[in-house]
Amino acid sequence: MKQFLTISQLVFIKAWRSNLLPALVLVMLPLFYAAWAFESTNPGFQTGFLADLSGSTMSLLAGMLIFFLGLEHFFWPADQKTPWFFLSRAGGRSLFATGKLVGVAGVLFAALSVFSLVFFLMMFFSEGRWFFSLLTTTLLVFYEATLLAAVLQLLAAIFSKLLAGGCLLVIYVASHNLDNLRTAAGAFGSLPEGAATVIFALLPDLGLFRGVWYTNFSLPIMLYVTCYTCLQLAFYLAMTGIILRRQDL
Repeated sequence: MKQFLTISQLVFIKAWRSNLLPALVLVMLPLFYAAWAFESTNPGFQTGFLADLSGSTMSLLAGMLIFFLGLEHFFWPADQKTPWFFLSRAGGRSLFATGKLVGVAGVLFAALSVFSLVFFLMMFFSEGRWFFSLLTTTLLVFYEATLLAAVLQLLAAIFSKLLAGGCLLVIYVASHNLDNLRTAAGAFGSLPEGAATVIFALLPDLGLFRGVWYTNFSLPIMLYVTCYTCLQLAFYLAMTGIILRRQDL
């Protein structure tokens, strides 16, 4: 327990010391200003623009964080030296993978909390009321980003950086269109449909998160989404640990 928490803490500390979050804030400032200016002018054909933009902007931020943190902290056997300091002290390679993912998730949570607060205040000053549904959106974006980070870590243990990045983009698009893909697979007969069912079960259903954006908090829905996220994370971490244990490091 203490070992993977120490690894995750080092990931968070390194991100903090490298000023990653302030740099992302500076990058996103023009977007914040443009959204605020558009909302303030209120041209008539679009109202609540900030509310519509908040989830997409936080998803973009989370994607950027996953990219930078993944390249720096995930284990890429073909592209970087073996982190003997961690692997020699961790009780198992699964702890190494879990610690890295928890650290990345901690950075994601901190960044999304800051950006959520910014949008929360902007929407209050623009509309004159609190949009508490933004908190639900922030939590769902965090779940989605953490799942993608776990998938990237699994891919990192198998492929090079370029190939893993390409695979992640394909998985991202496919995971948002699972219903359409299931329908297409069913049109080719029972055998392809059965194989597709297994493949789709291994992919994260990201459409599940997007489907309840901007909704009021619902305890049954959030419990279901939370349980699904935890189970998927456990699966990806287990697979990553198995692959790392089988590799000759």
